[in-house]
Amino acid sequence: MHVCVCIPLCIHTCLCVCKCVCLYICVSVSTYISEALDVCLSVPPGSPIMDSQEDVVSEGNETELTCTAMGSKPAASIRWMKGEQELTGKMTVDETYDRMFTVTSRLRLTVSKEDDGAPVSCIIDHPAVKDLRAQRYLEVLYQPEVKIVQAFPEGLTREGENLELTCIANGKPQPHQISWLRVDDDVPSHTVITGSDLFIENLNKSYNGTYRCVASNAVGEAYDDYILFVYDAPTTIPAPTTLNLDNTQGTAVIGLFPDSRAGEGAPQKIDHAVIGGVVAVVMFAILCALIVLGRYFARHKGTYFTHEAKGADDAADADTAIINAEGGHNNTEEKKEYYI
Repeated sequence: MHVCVCIPLCIHTCLCVCKCVCLYICVSVSTYISEALDVCLSVPPGSPIMDSQEDVVSEGNETELTCTAMGSKPAASIRWMKGEQELTGKMTVDETYDRMFTVTSRLRLTVSKEDDGAPVSCIIDHPAVKDLRAQRYLEVLYQPEVKIVQAFPEGLTREGENLELTCIANGKPQPHQISWLRVDDDVPSHTVITGSDLFIENLNKSYNGTYRCVASNAVGEAYDDYILFVYDAPTTIPAPTTLNLDNTQGTAVIGLFPDSRAGEGAPQKIDHAVIGGVVAVVMFAILCALIVLGRYFARHKGTYFTHEAKGADDAADADTAIINAEGGHNNTEEKKEYYI
């Protein structure tokens, strides 16, 4: 709405004649209204535009993301989120000819392999709109991760046994080359290498050493080491003799070991506790027997003296000596000896 007001204006000519003309000055009433609306009217921005410096980035490198919110009034603010972590960008505000605002925020970050697939969002904060955001996922290339697994045997590696190792390698992109080597020495001549698998048969102690698996892709290469130590072959223990109860002949025999025929294919085990108990009982019985015998001989120990036939010393001949000996005749005088 426009209001035109005529204001008389006198113009003096060179003839000193005053001539009045009507000067129309038009004043827009909407000017005052728009100035009032500038305070309370909010214009939301359009959908944010998110862009990145590069679509794919290698680990350890820096990348830049840009988020733009256009046509807002007042100027919007922009926040950044990587997953649940809030990041800080650098924001610039530009005012357009129609008194609207364009806001741009730039985010620079260094990526790692853990950032592969992580969502990055720019969030627009404005009084006229809620939950306005743009999002994209990071794509990060990283070198392989290598791990050697002992597939066989499950326990210790012993002489005469076989060894099988598997190399597990993951990366982005996937490793295009996997190789095996022996550190500081050559791989045994009869070693079989098939891709990520290494097989050695009939181990011996000359094969001891460090075996390495190396994997590589477009980003780089990595390796893992396996230290081989060959132990002695296990000692073979002969199966114990089994003693059974023979009922047909009425002979009872005590067996110290279980019957090997108790189960088909059952492994034989020696119960060392039983053997120890039996040995202890036998030793105890021997010790008791020795103690009893010792006490018996101590109580019945004899004192031996030489008793010559009394009265036989003065006999003229053997017959007289027998007659005069102790016990020969009851009326024989007993010879007494006195020592001073």
